[in-house]
Amino acid sequence: MLQLGDECVTFEKGSSLAETFYDNLNERICTVRGNGAMGISGKKVRAKDPVISLRIRDLGRIHIIKFSKNDKYLAVQRHENSVDIVVVDVHSPISSHEVTQTCKMKTAKIKGIEWITNNQFLLITTQGLELYQIDERKHSIKLLKTLNSMQEWSVYNPATSLLILAAGPAHSQLQPIVIKGGQFVRLTRFDVDFGVSNSNTHLQEQNVSVEILYGRLYLRTLRFSRRDSSVSDVALYEIPTDPNVAPRLRYVLGLGLPGMFGVHVIDSLVIVHLQQQRRSLVFDIAIRPEETNQWAVMEMEMYPAPALLTLTGGLPLSPLYSHQWVIFSPDIVIDPEAGLFSRVTLQPEKAVQRIKNTMTLLHFLLNRSTGKKAALNQLCEAVNRRALRQRELCAIFDLVNGRLAAATAPVDAVPVSREKALEARSPLSIPAHSWQLVTQEELQSHVLIPASEREDGESKRYLANAQLAYIRSLRKNAVDIDPYLNDSLVETLVAAGETSRLYQLVNYRTISDSKPLAFLLLSYETRYPPLFQSI
Repeated sequence: MLQLGDECVTFEKGSSLAETFYDNLNERICTVRGNGAMGISGKKVRAKDPVISLRIRDLGRIHIIKFSKNDKYLAVQRHENSVDIVVVDVHSPISSHEVTQTCKMKTAKIKGIEWITNNQFLLITTQGLELYQIDERKHSIKLLKTLNSMQEWSVYNPATSLLILAAGPAHSQLQPIVIKGGQFVRLTRFDVDFGVSNSNTHLQEQNVSVEILYGRLYLRTLRFSRRDSSVSDVALYEIPTDPNVAPRLRYVLGLGLPGMFGVHVIDSLVIVHLQQQRRSLVFDIAIRPEETNQWAVMEMEMYPAPALLTLTGGLPLSPLYSHQWVIFSPDIVIDPEAGLFSRVTLQPEKAVQRIKNTMTLLHFLLNRSTGKKAALNQLCEAVNRRALRQRELCAIFDLVNGRLAAATAPVDAVPVSREKALEARSPLSIPAHSWQLVTQEELQSHVLIPASEREDGESKRYLANAQLAYIRSLRKNAVDIDPYLNDSLVETLVAAGETSRLYQLVNYRTISDSKPLAFLLLSYETRYPPLFQSI
């Protein structure tokens, strides 16, 4: 289910003449040779993406290098209190147009650089934040905003323009700041519990990231055992859109196994890699969203993708789960020793072999962006095997139809909740999550119609219960019912010998009236005369 290297490229390994940097904004591996004078190359993880190649003047060793989102500018830090902005010109032998920007606070030292927009960059210094804007016509730089703050380290999420600053004796007092419209907007400060102990005294930057799961924003941090300082669990603090509400601990992902060395977030799944066991734990918080303590929905191995085997001549360049790996969110793996830059991908249909509980499997597949086909196949098989109880069928249909109703309802027909109103005014903008929708036509053609081919009476009665549960769920979620569903239910009840039950459903208007339905009932009059009276 987990594949390494479906998208992968090789890069020049680090040496005395070449250094490598990872550009998190653009998910690009950058190789710098001779401090840029011998060339800078930038590769994305997809082999078909163009490679950026340029040369700059050798003005000293480079400590940080990051491209703007549109690749028009390159931020290069050579000195502790200044950054050079290079105008990228891939057609020139050397990109010589550079503008140097020194920290406004004279004694400040640069700790990080982040591109906020295509022409705005942020300097994170020992004394605070400095936001600058580039005049794209004049290629000059203007200071937009400063903020005095003392922080030990910072984490930036480009998708939401959210910066997390860490301070305090244990570096566990976190200050979220949204950078929007050339301004700094402070959210409510909060503390995190990371399991402080004598051997683990400070919260480390590499153990923290900002993640988006199902359209909600979380700060993810590792928590350590106070007994032996091993990683005990992964904590998710939900960051609300209301700036006046402090983030809170929402989920705790229990590991139960030692040797954790990396975390990825793929398709809203939290995937924890264990080096000692050479396995990965997969967590899906949407299956039981009301439970704080979460456990892995499955445990599995990672496999090399065919593209990786082709790239490496049939064998991986290094063992999977290598201690040499450097892991970046959301799904990047860099092996600096092997010179391999790759992405971890998900094959949700393979979960069928791993998740034995039918309800858990269906929830898992319906939550995946590419799991609809596998979910419908499994639901059809479950109906054929009569593997789900009535309440479980109702729960699955309510899940499917609730999402369908929310996505297809007219905008003016949906009441605006207090939460939605706050989100509209919030400085924090979180990309919306889109569920895979299962239409009535898809459920009929992939589940109900194939299940109707079974001829035994018990299967027919079970199918009738499933059809009735589906119709009731559609009505409950205010989704217009396809008339064919009613006709199909009538035919199934008659085939199952449940004519008296059919009479009750028609008499109490559980099945909606229609002219085609009336003709269908008339055709069964000789088999059960009361049906004629119910028309």
